[in-house]
Amino acid sequence: MEDEKLTIEKLKRLLYAEVHSMLEAKENLNYLNLKLEILDGLIKMIKNSNFDYLSNNKLMICMQLDSIFENSIYIDDFLNTMARIENSKKINDINSVNKEIHKFYNRLFNKYEEMLAEAELLKQTYNLGKIKEYRTVISRLKFRQPLAKKFYHSVYKFLEEKNYDKLLIVRLCEYIRVYNKSSYSKYRNDSNKYEIFNMINDGYEMFPKISINPKKDMEIDKFISNLVESSKDYIDDFETYKLSLPVYDQNIYDETEYKKICYDFLSKIQQEIYDTVALIKEEDFYFDNDVKIDVLKEYKEKFKLYKKCRDFFDDQIKNIKEENYLEEKEEIIDETVVKTNFLFAMSNDMSYIERDLKTVPEEYYDKIKELLLQKRYGLTKKTNDKQLINNEKLKQFRELKEDQIRIIYRNSYNNSIIILGVGVKKSDVDRNLYDRLAKRNNFVNDNTLKLNDDSKTLEKVLEICNQNKRKGNR
Repeated sequence: MEDEKLTIEKLKRLLYAEVHSMLEAKENLNYLNLKLEILDGLIKMIKNSNFDYLSNNKLMICMQLDSIFENSIYIDDFLNTMARIENSKKINDINSVNKEIHKFYNRLFNKYEEMLAEAELLKQTYNLGKIKEYRTVISRLKFRQPLAKKFYHSVYKFLEEKNYDKLLIVRLCEYIRVYNKSSYSKYRNDSNKYEIFNMINDGYEMFPKISINPKKDMEIDKFISNLVESSKDYIDDFETYKLSLPVYDQNIYDETEYKKICYDFLSKIQQEIYDTVALIKEEDFYFDNDVKIDVLKEYKEKFKLYKKCRDFFDDQIKNIKEENYLEEKEEIIDETVVKTNFLFAMSNDMSYIERDLKTVPEEYYDKIKELLLQKRYGLTKKTNDKQLINNEKLKQFRELKEDQIRIIYRNSYNNSIIILGVGVKKSDVDRNLYDRLAKRNNFVNDNTLKLNDDSKTLEKVLEICNQNKRKGNR
């Protein structure tokens, strides 16, 4: 039941069903005890009876058996036994008579033992104390009233017995805590009320497993283990710890080996975080506030370290990609491609695109840089370069597009393009971006622009993207 969604409504339904099951068990137990009382008297009577007594009380015995058992098996058994006894008595076989009576007694006694065991199970199922607890929890959940600590324990134990994952149970207990009216009012503006939620809801990145030479693999694994172990000494001093993190150097590691170091290191740090998170699901930890505070503190420290390490290695790997990308471009330029000249529409001494970048969310900077470099070196895909045919004011312009990013430009002379600006198109019917850029077009004239390639402005734009791009998230 680990993946099953666990909500307050689900909990109430489970508690309702449990209370109903226990009350039903109580009714069944009372009925079964009545049957046991009748059967106990009957087997004692049969044990000390002879054929004449059984024969004279045959009807009474059949009525008692009928009241105890829902079918006629034991009545038929008794009547067949009496018939065999009668045949034995006719030939004066007293031993056979006594054996038949004793066998029937044993069959009834074995059934009595089974019914006693069934009654014991019903006693274990019925628990008046739990019924009262569960009814209180249901009522308090219904009216969004706070739960006492003992009721949280009760909910935890109940769901644990139902085989729910402990982290799901803790998440639900936390939700109940902030869900009730008084708690909501008390903690309404307290961001810390969701600390446990944040802790157990965080996702974990899956890094690729990279295979390398076994000997080198062992060396790297040992290096990473030492690196992770040493992180505990610098949990509050990342700047010092960063000095021990490996940077990409082709003379020490090739690209594959370095990526393996990055991915395996981050995976181990994540495991450290997950081990801390796993503590909170244990009942002894979750219900001890002092311990819970310590666990939360440890989690925050490890998570903070992970994010900083993730950013560090993210920069290293992206630098590798950029180096490879530029090397590929240089090869293509040398052989086949003539570089596109970039001209930029200006406002005073700054290009419009530089001004636009200040209002564009940083997570789009990588895409902007990629689109500019692809256009620069003639590698733009047709799907990323479209004519603005539906905009009368910008019908001479085109757009470089990916996701929601739009870089507006038009072709000029001498293999040049004029870049009007950049922005984010928020929806298919969003016209604000195009209307804003169309106004700039009135001030753009080829004769007012530099006739030569404005590589310095391009470098500034790319540098802005590099310095301010949002780092990779978990």
